Parts: sequence; structure tokens; C-alpha cells
Amino acid sequence: MIDPLSFLYYSLATMLVLSILFRVEDARGKRFLETIRSLFDTVCGVIARSIRRTRVWFGAGMVRLFFHYLAHKLLKVGLAVMRTCERFFEKRLRYNRQKAHKLSESIEQSHLAAIAEHKRDTALTEREKQHLRAIR
Repeated sequence: MIDPLSFLYYSLATMLVLSILFRVEDARGKRFLETIRSLFDTVCGVIARSIRRTRVWFGAGMVRLFFHYLAHKLLKVGLAVMRTCERFFEKRLRYNRQKAHKLSESIEQSHLAAIAEHKRDTALTEREKQHLRAIR
């Protein structure tokens, strides 16, 4: 694998070799390997023209449209996930509400039962009631 520093060295070396080649060609007034380089220039020209033509049909608008569709799909998936989470939490909330209601009823009933038991335990006897009436 080429690390970034090696890539930089290779790029600089290639640029240096090409700049020397072009200076020598300018001094000579003639290109080295003329037939191969003109063929390469022709191929590069064809590729550049096809890219330009393709860009007219599939230009920046198509790329932008793709990203809009991509964002739309991602948002749609996010919405589906949020709906699923919402349903899950609503079920849990309903379940917890029912449990809390049952618990509060049992606590209330046990509290009332405790009050009634306390009332029975601390109730005055008939003799104590008559004594209190007599005092008043």
C-alpha cells in the first residue's frame, strides 16, 4: 500500500520528469514518440468530448436529484424507525399505566382495610361509651 508521503514523492518525480521532457521538446522543436503521443492525445480528446456530452444529459442536476432521492429515502427510513419506537413506547406506557392503576387500587384497598382494622381495634366498649356520655 502506498502511503501519502510516497504518493507525494512519486507525483513530484513525475512532474519533474514531464517538465524536463517538455523543455527538451521545446528546445528541439519536435516531440518524442510523436505517433504514440498523438494517438494518446486523440484518445484523451475523445474521452473529454464524451464527458462533456454526457454532462449535458447527466449534469449537476442529475447528481443533485440523486442526492435528493437519497435524502428522501434516508428520511423515510428514519420516520419508519421513529414510528416503530413510538408504538413500542406507547405499548410500554399503556402497560405501565395499567400496572400502576392496579397497584394504586390495591394500596387504596389495603389502606382502607388497615383503617377499618384500626377502628375495630381502638373502638370503645359500651361501658366506655356510657362513661363518656355521662361526663358530658
